[in-house]
Amino acid sequence: MTSYALLDWMLKLEPITLDAMREMENEVLICLDFNVYVPNQFTFFELTVTYFNLTQRAYYLALYLLELTLLNAKYLRYGCNLLAVASVYLSLKLVDPGYWN
Repeated sequence: MTSYALLDWMLKLEPITLDAMREMENEVLICLDFNVYVPNQFTFFELTVTYFNLTQRAYYLALYLLELTLLNAKYLRYGCNLLAVASVYLSLKLVDPGYWN
């Protein structure tokens, strides 16, 4: 479908009412069995750790660094994924400096 055909199709659509939107949201939640959650730093941390295959020493150092970010409110402006990856990166730099060469 070309972009002009897609635009023409979108312009012909009827507007969605608030009730229809709520009904669709309800159907999605029922389909998911209301199993919805917001990922946090530790969700991204576990994904990152499995990707980099950290040693036990690097794992616990990265976990400690990540927990330190929970104590200071200035880290709230950074995304959860950035904090997780930064803690893993810093621990690998400290424990195994040759890892990134």
